[in-house]
Amino acid sequence: MVSATVIGVRTFATTDTFSNAPNPGLSIGGLGSIGLPLSKLDALRLIAFAEEFKTPTITNTAVREASEIKIEGSKVILRNERYEAWLDQVIIHRVGPTLGIEEAEEVEAQFYKMVLYTPGRHFVPRQE
Repeated sequence: MVSATVIGVRTFATTDTFSNAPNPGLSIGGLGSIGLPLSKLDALRLIAFAEEFKTPTITNTAVREASEIKIEGSKVILRNERYEAWLDQVIIHRVGPTLGIEEAEEVEAQFYKMVLYTPGRHFVPRQE
C-alpha cells in the first residue's frame, strides 16, 4: 500500500537479492509450517493443499501453465518477528525511494499471493 507523494516515476517494480534475510517462518493457514528452503515433501504438501491458479481471460498456455499453483496471501502467515522487522527496516526503506516515493515510512508490505511452479513451468513476462 502506498500513501505518499510520488516525486517522479523512475520505475514501477524493483528487485534485489539479500543473503542476510532472516527465514520468514512460513506457515499456511489450514496446512501448517512450511520449511525454507522448500523441501520436496513441503512442495508436495503445498501443491496438494493449493488450488490450481486459472485465469479465464488468459488463453495463451505459454503464459500461464496449468501447473501454476496459487495460495492466497490471506492464508500465508509469517511467524518470525525478526523477518517482519527486517522487512520494515531494510526492504521498505529501499523500495520507497526506488519507486520514487518521497517518504518510505508510508510504504507498507502486504503479502498478496504465493505462486508455485512445477518443474519446467514458469511465468513468461508479457505486456497486456
